[in-house]
Amino acid sequence: RDFFAANLMVGVALGTYFTYFPRYLQELGCSVAEVGLIINLGVLFEVLLMPFGRKLIARYGLERIMLVGFCSLPIRLFLMAIYPNLPMVIAVQLLHAPLALGLFVSTPIYLQQHAQPSYRHSLQSLNVSLVMGLTRFIGPILGAWVVASTAGLPSMNGLIRAMATAGILGILAAGVFYRGGYRRRAEA
Repeated sequence: RDFFAANLMVGVALGTYFTYFPRYLQELGCSVAEVGLIINLGVLFEVLLMPFGRKLIARYGLERIMLVGFCSLPIRLFLMAIYPNLPMVIAVQLLHAPLALGLFVSTPIYLQQHAQPSYRHSLQSLNVSLVMGLTRFIGPILGAWVVASTAGLPSMNGLIRAMATAGILGILAAGVFYRGGYRRRAEA
């Protein structure tokens, strides 16, 4: 349960983030073409990290990679809220790579390793439906609300701070999940 709750929170936050992020960039003075380039910079960092994913998971452990990935979004939001300028927004695009590794790559591996054989396929389906499906519906609705309810950059920064704080609190709660799973395996 805690695992799915953490995944759902990150998934909704990510859907929200990608809905308002283009508007945020435009508020910082970016053209439409620059918005596309900045967003794709995050994807570039993701693609560059993926060949090292297996080695990183083997070295640091699946749960740690997931926790770093989950933490990267609220940290990204927090830095954007504190430093609302284009260089910071571009720099935090680096944090898209651990998010993708932690949420989209590590999650199916985690489910495969921890689910009983008779439930593996059901849990994988549930994960895809909820984390990659439902959150992509809820997140953009929240993101559209953020965009519609803000009047310029100062209002957006306030909402970004609130989302970052909620994300960090969620990650701390998810840390209980991480620590519990890590201890159970260490004791076994």
